[in-house]
Amino acid sequence: MKPSTRILGVEKGPATPEEAMALGLSPGEEVLRLVRLRLADGEPMALERATLPAWALDEVPPGSLYQALEAKGLRPVRALQRLRAVAAREEARLLGVEPGSPLLHLERISYLPDGRPVERVKSWYRADRYELLVELS
Repeated sequence: MKPSTRILGVEKGPATPEEAMALGLSPGEEVLRLVRLRLADGEPMALERATLPAWALDEVPPGSLYQALEAKGLRPVRALQRLRAVAAREEARLLGVEPGSPLLHLERISYLPDGRPVERVKSWYRADRYELLVELS
């Protein structure tokens, strides 16, 4: 399948209290918010809402967020990620599923080598298009 991304929204503004806590920012510090729809062969697969401190990125790069961060010497080296099942609500229309359909909801905070958080992402994946495989040892 051919992957693509559709940018649905870009916003720069003061961090919400939740964003400030997640990214270790002072209240009202500037952030960049990006909403993207991930597609495969033109079909919606996932909805992503990323928030980054404005000191890391102050505009949307033409390509990969991680490539843009790496170009500035801000490559994340670790992340904490939580995955859970949720029912589709306002995401349903954008993902092409019925309200109430199962989705995989992912929340991630990515960190720099010095421990600073550099990215917070909330994603909703179509549960009918993804499978999770985990190896335990």
